[in-house]
Amino acid sequence: SVDVGSEHQCAVMNDGTAMCWGYNDEGQLGFGIEESNYFPPQPVCAPGVALTGATCGALDERLTGVSDVHAAEDTSCARLTGGEVLCWGDNDTFQLGDGGSDDRASPGPVCLSGTSDGLVCQGGAALNDSASLFSGEEEGFCVIRADETALCWGYFAYGPGDGIDESERNSLRQICR
Repeated sequence: SVDVGSEHQCAVMNDGTAMCWGYNDEGQLGFGIEESNYFPPQPVCAPGVALTGATCGALDERLTGVSDVHAAEDTSCARLTGGEVLCWGDNDTFQLGDGGSDDRASPGPVCLSGTSDGLVCQGGAALNDSASLFSGEEEGFCVIRADETALCWGYFAYGPGDGIDESERNSLRQICR
């Protein structure tokens, strides 16, 4: 699968890794560096990989087990085969789903509660039972969980559909069952 953000694109490869390319001013390519430049396809790094160069070239440094990848404006998220969701890039409207607003240039968990340090959800639990992942307009994401509930986070110009007139979601909100 391939998805297109405003100035970047991401794809799931046949081996279950992800590649992103394009502009990287917010770290939306996921290889650990925020740099206002255009890049050819780069492998998305695994959480916590300390980069020695400009990419995570070794297979054991790459994000693996990717089933879906979605690109929003300057943010990217991946759903792993086990149901976990990881996001990276811009976070000014809480679109990483990590309980904070700091940008992150490499993947980190979406938190059902608590905040992420980039590796784990501190004081809460990570989203790990997603059945599908969708990118909404601009800077928002939604998942349908294994129990068929839908959760959304980030920015939606007209709200995500939960009847609450708030466009920025600093925490995951259930919108329907």
